[in-house]
Amino acid sequence: MNKKIGNVLILIFLLGVIVLLTLYGNSFKEYVFHLLNNGDKQNKNFLTFLGYMAVLIGTILEGETVLFVSCIFCSMGYMSLPGIIIMATIGGSAGDNIYFHLVRGNTDNIVARSNHLQKWYPRVKKLVDKYGGWAVLPSRFLIGLRTAIALVCSSGKMAPLKFALINLLSAFLWASFFCCAIYYGGQTFREYFDTFKKVWIVVMPVLILLIITGFLVKKKFSSKNSSS
Repeated sequence: MNKKIGNVLILIFLLGVIVLLTLYGNSFKEYVFHLLNNGDKQNKNFLTFLGYMAVLIGTILEGETVLFVSCIFCSMGYMSLPGIIIMATIGGSAGDNIYFHLVRGNTDNIVARSNHLQKWYPRVKKLVDKYGGWAVLPSRFLIGLRTAIALVCSSGKMAPLKFALINLLSAFLWASFFCCAIYYGGQTFREYFDTFKKVWIVVMPVLILLIITGFLVKKKFSSKNSSS
C-alpha cells in the first residue's frame, strides 16, 4: 500500500475514533466506573497499582499515548496526577538510558540501517558538540530525535552518569508538561463537550471529504510534475 494512502487511512481511522468517543464516551465512562466501584477496596488498589505500572512500562516503550490514556483515568479519580508524572519520569528516563547503553559502541551499524538516522545523525552531532550535555535537556520533547540524541551521546565522550542526570530532568519536564496539558486541557474541553457533540456528526464527514479531496489533488499534481 502506498505510504500516503496509508497515512490518510490512519488519519480517517483516528477521526472516526474521536467521533465514537464523542458519541459514546459517557457510556464507556459509566461502564468503567461501574466496573471499578463494584469491587472491594483491595481490588481498586490493585487496579490503581496496575495503572501506574502500565504508565511506567508504557513510557519506557513509547510515551505520549500512554500519558493521554492515564490522564483520562486520572480525571475519573482513579489515579493521581503527581503519581503519573513520577512514573512517567522514571519510565521515560529509563527507556532513554537503556537505549544509551544498548547502542554504545555500535553506532556505525545502527546509523547504516536507518535512513532517518543517516539524515539526522550529523545534524544532531553538531548540536551535541556545540551545547554538550544541555542538548539532552530538550530530547524528550523532540519526538523524532530522541533516539538520535541518545545515540550521539553514547557514541561520544559523554559520561553515562551525566547523560542519566540531564535526561532525568528532561523526562520530568516532559512528563509534567504533557500530563498537565492533557489533564487541564481535557477539563476545559469537557466544559464545551455538549456543544462539540452536537456539531461533530456534521463536521466529521466534511473533514474526511476535505482530507480525501486534498490527497487526490496533491497526488494529481505530483503525477503531472513527475511526467513533465
